[in-house]
Amino acid sequence: LSVSGVGSFTDVGRMTENQDECVSIENFCSDPLQFLFGVFDGHGTFGTAVARWVKLHLPSAIQANPLYSANHPDDVNQGEAVRLALRDSFMSTDSALLNLDVSGIDTELSGCTATIALIRSRDLFVAHVGDSRVVLGRQEEESGVVAAVALTEDHCPH
Repeated sequence: LSVSGVGSFTDVGRMTENQDECVSIENFCSDPLQFLFGVFDGHGTFGTAVARWVKLHLPSAIQANPLYSANHPDDVNQGEAVRLALRDSFMSTDSALLNLDVSGIDTELSGCTATIALIRSRDLFVAHVGDSRVVLGRQEEESGVVAAVALTEDHCPH
């Protein structure tokens, strides 16, 4: 596996403040075959602080999760273990964020989406909460045309 480059772009649009954060970690878990990419779209009064806090804490939660760290990329049941580790890491990060004594952020009217793509050896895992999306560009072998493939569906509160 080779990653030749990574980029990100964010646009304020009609808002007065950009509350987006992103992360790109090569050698995730000190493994040259692991990469973690994430986008966190804050909203509300303290949306920027929430997005920044999740950006800093979610990767650590994944790395520290026993289901993830004890699992080697060649394990047969890796998919299920990684899925559970990602779910648990999202939940523990959310619980810590909501605890004002831990995060120091008033989340009553603020939050963020969290969307990650994790490459582990030759496998791609995605996880998300909210209405940010993961879209894969897949090149057709015969035509060379790149087609967009949605890997997530939005989670909407209404």
